[in-house]
Amino acid sequence: MAHCLQVPITNYSLSPWEVLRQGAGGMAGIQFDTTNLENQCRDWHLRPQALERWATVWMAGIAAEKIIYGEAQGGNGDRQQLRQAFRRAGLPEIKLNQKESWAFLQAKNLLEQHRQAHGQLQQALAQRRSVEECRYLLAQQLGEPTASSN
Repeated sequence: MAHCLQVPITNYSLSPWEVLRQGAGGMAGIQFDTTNLENQCRDWHLRPQALERWATVWMAGIAAEKIIYGEAQGGNGDRQQLRQAFRRAGLPEIKLNQKESWAFLQAKNLLEQHRQAHGQLQQALAQRRSVEECRYLLAQQLGEPTASSN
């Protein structure tokens, strides 16, 4: 999802133990470059697309679990980030559920649209491929130009 929406990925981990070994705080999952997040999402009225893109990425793990397993057990941290970002951007509290549902549906639709690429990515992650290898694989699966095809 992050690749499709041009949200920069810096690393990933598949277990809490890997997170500790990498020296990163938090839980297992995808680590993003959030350097520009605050600037992109500062004012909801000025930049709704940037915040909606991040919201879709945050909901992607929940959507993937729902598609693959029929239910999502994780994702509380992602939901919390989404809600916190919308609050900081000035979105009224009453609209948070609506935006969360919208982001979930966007993520679900994109995952279903790119089911084969998602499956290939899951295999690459299980094989502990590098972020760059995963980017290249996704670019091939999605028909995007790659450095070697330029």
